[in-house]
This record gives sequence, C-alpha cells and structure tokens, in this order.
Amino acid sequence: MHYSEQKTAKGTIEMLTLEKFEEATERLNGVLMDTKLVYSDYFSKQTGNKIYFKPENMQKTGAYKIRGAYYKISTLSEEEKATLTRTISKYKENLSALEGQYNAGYAKIQSIKNQIKSGERKLARTKSELDRNQRKIKTERSKLYTMEEKAQKEFKKAEEEIAKNEKKLVDSEKELEKAKNEAKDEFKKAENDLKEAEDEIKKIEKPEWYVLNRDKQYSSAEYAGCADSIDALAGIFPVFFVLVAAPFGPSTK
Repeated sequence: MHYSEQKTAKGTIEMLTLEKFEEATERLNGVLMDTKLVYSDYFSKQTGNKIYFKPENMQKTGAYKIRGAYYKISTLSEEEKATLTRTISKYKENLSALEGQYNAGYAKIQSIKNQIKSGERKLARTKSELDRNQRKIKTERSKLYTMEEKAQKEFKKAEEEIAKNEKKLVDSEKELEKAKNEAKDEFKKAENDLKEAEDEIKKIEKPEWYVLNRDKQYSSAEYAGCADSIDALAGIFPVFFVLVAAPFGPSTK
C-alpha cells in the first residue's frame, strides 16, 4: 500500500508514502536534468553563510513543476489518457479559434494604430499649417494696424488741409466780394468821370478848319525865303557860306 488515509472535517485525504516517492523517482529517471548545486559568492558574503542555488530553471519546462505533471500523466489509465487527449484537442481548437480572434484583433489594432499614426501626422501637418497661418495673420494684422495708423494720420492731415483750404476759400470769397464792391465803386466813379468828360466835350465850341498847301503854310514859305537869302549872300561871300554850313556838316571825329 502506497497511501495512508487521514480523515479531516472536509473529508478523507490520501497521504503520500516513501514507497510512492521512490516510485515517482524511478518514473522521472531519464526525463529530468540532473541539476547540481551552485555556490553563490555574492549571497554567501551578504548573509555570512554558505548559500547554494539549485538551478531548476534549466529543466525543459523552465521550472521544477515538471515532476508533478509528468508523474501524473505517466500514471493515467488508457481511458484517462483518451479523455485527456480529447480535452487537449478541444483546448487546441479553442486556442486556435482564440488565436484567430487574437490575430484578427491584433490586425485591427495595428490598422487602428496606423490610422492613429496617419491622423497624428495629419494633425502635425495641420498644426504646422495653423501655426504658419497664425504667424501670417499676426504679420498681416501688424501691417493692417500700421496701414490703419498711417491712414488715420493721412486722413487727419487731409481734414486739416480741407479746413485750411475752406478757410482760404472763405477768405477768398470775402476778398472777391470786397473786390466786387471796390470794382463797382470804381466802375461807378468811372461812369461819373466819363459822363463829366462827355459833358466837358459837349461844352467845347465847334472848331474852324484851315487847309494849307506848301505855298500857304507859314513855315514852308519862311524856310524858302531864308534859303533864297542865304543863296544870295553865298554869291557875294563864299567863305561865309562855308563858315555857316561847317557846324552843321558831318563830324570828322
């Protein structure tokens, strides 16, 4: 008998015996890797004791649990093995279905990730474009403010110029009105002077007209008489003629 029984409040528990352990050891021969103890300098120094590790992680399963699992499987009956095989097959089918679902979900997740990355790139481009447009708007707004300020100054200057010209126009209209009044006074005075002159002309007596020819004109007749007298004297005194004519001749200077 390999088991002993122990009764508890929850029921009967089978207890392992030494014979059962020895049987298990025989079944595991050639299956387990013989793992030697490995001395640890570090932990020995840290604890002040001799510390050894048994590297069960070197087993095929990566842990010591291979013992219990292998022993259990090796002691199964043919019927239990068939049941276990069907169970494993069913688990494999379920696992395959789950793997298909996982792959489909993983592909979907990758597609979503790609969409997210594409969206992030698009968002980055949009943000860059937005930043560029914001800078452009800021620049154009600054230009607009400058132009508006300049326009306001020009408008104010134009208003001042208009006011100045309006004042000049008013002054010019006053000067024109003054000139018109002065011109009216001058014209009225000129009309009076003209009328007075016409009145004076009307007062002048009608003149008598004399028609003289060369024989009757006093100056011509007198000139001819003088010429005859000089001619007569020149016949008597030629030198006298020269003396009289020399002062009136052309200058030799």
